[in-house]
Amino acid sequence: MNPIFPELPSKMGIYTLTEMIGARDYSELYLATQSYVDRSVVIEVLRPEQPGEVAAWFRESAKNRAGVNLPRVSPVLESAQSGNICYLIQEMPRGEQLSRRVSEGKLLTVAQGFALVQAEAELYEACRVHNLAALPLGADSIYWDGGAYSFLSPLSTEMADAVNRAEQMEGLAAVLERTIDEGKLQNSKLSAVIHWLRHGYGGRPLEWAPLISALRTLKTRKNAENGRNAVETERKKSILRFGKKRYLRRAWRVVEELGFRFLICSALVILLGLCGLLIPSSRVSDDLAPAVTDDEVYVEEEGGVTCRVQARPVSVEQYAAFMKEWEGSDEEKRAALLTGLPGEGEPFDPTPLNWEQQVAQEEAATKEGKVVPVSGVSYRDAAVYARSKGEEVASAGHVMTARKGAPQAATTEEWTSSQVEKKLPYEAHYVVCAGAGKLCMQAGAPEQKAPGRTFRTIKRN
Repeated sequence: MNPIFPELPSKMGIYTLTEMIGARDYSELYLATQSYVDRSVVIEVLRPEQPGEVAAWFRESAKNRAGVNLPRVSPVLESAQSGNICYLIQEMPRGEQLSRRVSEGKLLTVAQGFALVQAEAELYEACRVHNLAALPLGADSIYWDGGAYSFLSPLSTEMADAVNRAEQMEGLAAVLERTIDEGKLQNSKLSAVIHWLRHGYGGRPLEWAPLISALRTLKTRKNAENGRNAVETERKKSILRFGKKRYLRRAWRVVEELGFRFLICSALVILLGLCGLLIPSSRVSDDLAPAVTDDEVYVEEEGGVTCRVQARPVSVEQYAAFMKEWEGSDEEKRAALLTGLPGEGEPFDPTPLNWEQQVAQEEAATKEGKVVPVSGVSYRDAAVYARSKGEEVASAGHVMTARKGAPQAATTEEWTSSQVEKKLPYEAHYVVCAGAGKLCMQAGAPEQKAPGRTFRTIKRN
């Protein structure tokens, strides 16, 4: 499609159009300067070939934009028509156009993506409060100055209803996916927000006001955690400085008095205690409301660590792909995957019990759009599968949280990485989650395959 002004710069009254900065279905955006005051503006020009009803809609929406002040939206200066050219003039927003940044390879960070979600949510919520319909904001209508976002006016003439809100959310989700690195996006909590924007939360459509509140709570919590970490770091530094100055000589006298044997025993006790502190806890807080996507449940553990738990157990199809990879692996890779697992040094065959029957069931279920979980595996099988994916077998707490967040109609027994402590004369036992309810039980030999028993994995961000 040919541009309205093929040669630039081009004069239009007191404005000089210098660059086309956006093309839409019915209009084009131009960067321009105003004579006499040397002010930069953005001019949206309606394509002359548009039908009469589109022209009427454009003029009406221009009037709506000129009469309303919205947060982070640049003022509309005027709308007019010159010959067959209908246009709207808006003050240039602060910062750099997001579409230009992306074309230059300057993608948003995840933190900037969260800031964009909050900024747009506040804008659209203001529109809702005033019963104003607003179009989805494209990357050519979003500006970033390094600290805040500003927008070209999105006001329209349609009704401010649930359909309009769904269009806004879909537009925001699409912009986030185009302007943030895919790998970083998928490994962040922002991917869950995108899912909410498109599919709702808890079976209900998402609304802007609750999303704003959730984002503010998340930001407050993060700031508080950063503050506590900074205070704790400074406290430890102070203790170290204090200890160096005052207790160096005293410590040496203690060493001489106690003797090396007692010192070594004490050091071993302390070292074991410190090792316990270094092992990350897998206990999941009961009061957390996990974010749920089609495939994963995002769980925030104690300490602010987020992990992604499979929404359902590993499928026959997924396990079949793993078995194919295992067959093509060399001995070195196989040995690395088996190191430290129960039954180490013994022959390992990842094939589940009744495997051919499971494959046949999976093929039949696929035709009906269903997924069959793998079964008849040992804990050793589950751990090797998880390691091959760079993941871990889910703990009992993770399994229960995933079942609560993404319930399935039917479940089977699941291996977990949780263990019951070794207490002589009894050995340690792995915990198995029952097929239904919250019952957990101790498993037998983890290297033995158990009929009807499956597993799921977690990935830590």
